Amino acid sequence: LGASLADFLEDQGRLEEAEALIRETIERAAANLGPEDSLTVICRSIHASILEDLGRYEEAEAIAREVVASKTTLYGADHDET
Repeated sequence: LGASLADFLEDQGRLEEAEALIRETIERAAANLGPEDSLTVICRSIHASILEDLGRYEEAEAIAREVVASKTTLYGADHDET
C-alpha cells in the first residue's frame, strides 16, 4: 500500500512526501520480508525514480544499480525485469 501511495504522490508532483513515504515503506518491507524480497526491490526501484525526479541523480543511480543487481539475482540475467 505504501509503495502505491508513494507512486501516486510522485505522479502528483508531491515528491518530498513520496520520498519520505517510500523510505518508510522500504524499511518496513526489508524488516518484514527481507532486503532482497521482490516487493522490497520494487520499492527501491520506486525510490530511485522519485530521487531522479528530485534531481538527486547520484543517489538515484546508485539505488537503480542495486535494483538491477537484485533483480538479476532474483530473476536471472535473461529475464525481462533485468
